[in-house]
Amino acid sequence: MKTFRPLIFFFLFLSAVGSYLAIFIAPPDKLQGDAQRIMYIHVPSAWIGPSFIIISAIASVIYITKKRNWADYFAWSFAKVGAVFTFIALATGSIWGRPIWGVWWVWEARLTTTLILFLIYIAYILSGIEKSTREKTKRLRATISIIGAANVPLIWFSVKIWRTLHQEFSIIRKGGPSISPEMLKVLLFNISVIFISAVLLAVYDAVKNYSKNLSQAHQQMKQL
Repeated sequence: MKTFRPLIFFFLFLSAVGSYLAIFIAPPDKLQGDAQRIMYIHVPSAWIGPSFIIISAIASVIYITKKRNWADYFAWSFAKVGAVFTFIALATGSIWGRPIWGVWWVWEARLTTTLILFLIYIAYILSGIEKSTREKTKRLRATISIIGAANVPLIWFSVKIWRTLHQEFSIIRKGGPSISPEMLKVLLFNISVIFISAVLLAVYDAVKNYSKNLSQAHQQMKQL
């Protein structure tokens, strides 16, 4: 556990460096100006949300099929962190959309499917928020996370399937990225360090809680 903390602080420091690069070093967008700078937190958050529900779903499948308790702890931790970043993605998207689209919210495909993901996260967390009933809701939570993972392709391809205000792929696309190299470098740096920071936080939380559970179980065995 001691190894995790320095790593987490290191990557949080790198995230702060990424924020500095986004605000002061990256050039402003030709059309959107400085409003576009929120992209450097919005995009990493928008990638983490769908990615973490997939990780949570994989861990849930391992729990259901192999009965590995550690998998449920990992599913729980990744869902909690994923929910936070999905909220950040929705909030920053609204803040970004206000000066560009003229509204805080619009019911277009990408925003709607991301909101559905956030609601799935909330349902998952609420079903296990009470420690006294968390053991009884493992299968329910596993099912919810799998449903959330099934929603991810809709989020990803929504800008292709439906006519939408949201811009299409700008990084992973045929013909290469559509943004300037100077902006792309800062964006990829932020995606990398924020994503790794989120993974470390989720793993740390899972290992800590699982270890605590094992310790409590061991103490109970001694008392028998």
